Amino acid sequence: MKALQKPLWLLAAVAGVIALPLWLWMVVLENTLVGRSRIPVPEAQQIVPYQAKGQVTVYVTKREAEIATWLSRVDFGLLGLVVLCLIIAGPRPTKSN
Repeated sequence: MKALQKPLWLLAAVAGVIALPLWLWMVVLENTLVGRSRIPVPEAQQIVPYQAKGQVTVYVTKREAEIATWLSRVDFGLLGLVVLCLIIAGPRPTKSN
């Protein structure tokens, strides 16, 4: 198990570094979408209902809804990978002399 400890910690660190900007992108997207119309606007192709911030239903384009869905899926997947790696790896490896 010790042979896997350092690679698992490295994998967890890389996944965390990737997850942070994705999460920030998701926060910016959510804040942008909150200001959208609360009624469908077919002229602007904003016809897909979307729960922004978990409270407000706004209408967005199909592409924006897909981006938000994939951002959250990838982010949760990466965070799950970080947790799994840290559970399997155990305590942080120390430098051996």
